[in-house]
Amino acid sequence: MTSVFDQLWVVDYVDGIGAVTAPQANFKISEAGKAGGTGPCNTYFATAKVEGQAIAIGDIGSTYKACAPNVMAEEKALFDALANAALYTVDAGKLAISDKDGREILRFSAAS
Repeated sequence: MTSVFDQLWVVDYVDGIGAVTAPQANFKISEAGKAGGTGPCNTYFATAKVEGQAIAIGDIGSTYKACAPNVMAEEKALFDALANAALYTVDAGKLAISDKDGREILRFSAAS
């Protein structure tokens, strides 16, 4: 089984937006409690707490580049979904994150 930690995850799906293809966004989480990556527009960073299948992502911050309105909407949806993360599963190179109600809000593929 692939670990959620220290793997670069490419964003495939964000709740409220749907499939994300371009610009590509990614996510990485360390066992030390740091998370972040490249959003559709800005570089972002956060804190992360993982216990078993539970995941909590907080203190999300980013650089302040401005991009096209649709790209900024994708980025806001990504940050909102990360902030609502509650549970995760890793299976066959895919990471799925659900909210506290068990609804899938983010999907990622392991970057090669």
